[in-house]
Amino acid sequence: MRASWISGCGLLAIAQALDLPFQTYPDCQHGPLAQNKVCDSTLSPADRAAALVAALTNEEKLQNLVR
Repeated sequence: MRASWISGCGLLAIAQALDLPFQTYPDCQHGPLAQNKVCDSTLSPADRAAALVAALTNEEKLQNLVR
């Protein structure tokens, strides 16, 4: 019984919960990255990531290294 619950409802709920933060970021309509290449869905993921990293300040980059 427990395995069927996990495979039925549990995994779907977990997948939706894990995906939720990624559904709203970045705000390509009104957010600060709206004019950045990270919002250009025609670019490759690598190009979009590079644009995002280029938009970070040195302090922001260092803060992301020390977590």
